[in-house]
Amino acid sequence: MARASGRPADPWQAALAALARRALTEAEVRRKLARKGCPGEEVEAVLERLRRLRYVDDREVAYNHAAHRAREGRRGPLRVFRELLARGVSEELAREAVAAAFPEDGRREQARRALARVAPGGVPRDPAERARVFRKMIRRGFAAAEVRALLDEDDDDGIP
Repeated sequence: MARASGRPADPWQAALAALARRALTEAEVRRKLARKGCPGEEVEAVLERLRRLRYVDDREVAYNHAAHRAREGRRGPLRVFRELLARGVSEELAREAVAAAFPEDGRREQARRALARVAPGGVPRDPAERARVFRKMIRRGFAAAEVRALLDEDDDDGIP
């Protein structure tokens, strides 16, 4: 959005103000500056300067975002991957960051912790409730096969 004077905001100052609030990807900075009415060539010049000064670093943002989400334990790798793509991170970089944050050998345990949050009283026996838990886990970004295995694992506890 342009300033009240009708002139676009100063792209450098607008970018610094946005980056002072939180780490952003290049795509996020580009979108913010475009919304403020900054000309494209000025936006690219600002992005080049930000890269040179290491004020924007998509790799760092992606790895930090994925690591934070993994520690948080509420979202699975598929959801985090989609979040990174939405933030403008390349598909390849998003895969790398998610793989680093969600190692294969730890995914089952992360899904188990998320399941405990979704179903604190244990996995329900009622099929409708199980389906609700399943859908919620899928929305959180856990793979269907992984969720199914966790739900089935709970069925194998010896209770008829």
